[in-house]
Amino acid sequence: MSSHLPPSLQPLPSPTSALPRPSSPRGFPLLLRPHLPQRPLQRRHAQSPRALRPDPARSTQHPILHRLRRLPRHPRSSQARNRPKPHRPNGFSAKSMQEQEPVIRQHVDLFISKLKDIATSQHEDNLGTLDIVSWFNFVIFDLIGALSFGESLGCLEHSRLHPWVQAVFDATNMYGKRMMVKWYSPSSILTAWIGWIIGLSAPHSKQQDFAARKVEKRLAMEDPASRMDFVDAMYRAEFEGEDGLKKVLREEIVFNMRLIMLAGSESTATALTGTVFLLATHGDVQRRLAGDVRGLFEREGEIDIWSAQRVKYLGAVLSEAMRVLPPASLSMPRFCQEGGDVICGRWVPAGVTLEIWPMAVTHSSRNFAKPDEFIPERWMDDGERDPIFENDKAEALKPFSYGPRDCIGKSLANVEMRLILARMLWNFDISLADEKGKTWAKDMLGWNLWLKYPLNVVLTPVRRGKK
Repeated sequence: MSSHLPPSLQPLPSPTSALPRPSSPRGFPLLLRPHLPQRPLQRRHAQSPRALRPDPARSTQHPILHRLRRLPRHPRSSQARNRPKPHRPNGFSAKSMQEQEPVIRQHVDLFISKLKDIATSQHEDNLGTLDIVSWFNFVIFDLIGALSFGESLGCLEHSRLHPWVQAVFDATNMYGKRMMVKWYSPSSILTAWIGWIIGLSAPHSKQQDFAARKVEKRLAMEDPASRMDFVDAMYRAEFEGEDGLKKVLREEIVFNMRLIMLAGSESTATALTGTVFLLATHGDVQRRLAGDVRGLFEREGEIDIWSAQRVKYLGAVLSEAMRVLPPASLSMPRFCQEGGDVICGRWVPAGVTLEIWPMAVTHSSRNFAKPDEFIPERWMDDGERDPIFENDKAEALKPFSYGPRDCIGKSLANVEMRLILARMLWNFDISLADEKGKTWAKDMLGWNLWLKYPLNVVLTPVRRGKK
């Protein structure tokens, strides 16, 4: 974990002087080479006696995140915090998942159908080859659109990204730059000027406008709670005022839906892509997993969001893939509470931002044996796990964040990933299309989320005898 302090504080002797921090007094070099933080931080973790981890239940998001120009704040945040839990949206509950199953199945069916068309294409120079990064984006963003607003974004249908999806990627790539500009700028005026010059706010404005239009369209229906989507869940979770009337702010719905659309899509697509890359580069793991899937299901129609949970090795593969290639490239910041705190035996003053860098944690030999190797068996039951992994700290893997503020959609992400991978492996053998693909993971850049290059793979249809 690294402690990021404003440059004016760094030269001063303080209790934080012993804590890990960036070697450069300025973050601007990272704007030019965003992949730099990963490996140096892994080395720093290897040298540090212990990783610093604050209590997530008592920490808050750093105010710097809300002071950035045009970065949205949650409307009525104080009222929202005081709401009773039963009135909060339950769109991610098991019951809701069951209601949403037809929508999930419909989109995965279309996804697999599109892959089959490509895999059986007759173009000799491009037989069965596709950029799996794009196709995972298509299906996941279509899914979250349908689950959020009751209608798909049309990415799968048209085989191209919706303009809003491109705005998401632009915004996430800009986020790291926004943080650096704000954090290291000496004045708010200079911050605003730099942001205007390099266009930091434009992608966020596009996201906001799209979410607002979608929410307005959805709420304009005669019965806003007529569909089983996240807007429906949010609408039903309205709270009652003293007059007994239900009240809700559209701005609050827009804010929440914007977060859900982003948090429920890009990281899931990244986790799927990373898993396919690792399967394509580890043939023994792919053969075992494919054998388990094909042996358990005689017909493809037997694979659904519930039955896919029975493939135990699939869960191990996903956990290991998210350990080796964390879906989020940057840290989850926590702000040390008022009065300071003792963390891992060290006094940390109030106001210090503490961060956990996923890749540094999951690739630390203090947490995992053979940390840089892809070995799904480490997550299996004791009977199938090598004794060398008995001391692995499974709790160090937190791909969906941690504490009371972890991702509320992690169950949905797990369901989507298991179903999609099970269906893919039932239908296809997966291999890299070229030698360039072998360095795909090393070539990724990390701004706020991973900036991924195309990953071309070959899908070879599984041949089955007629029964």
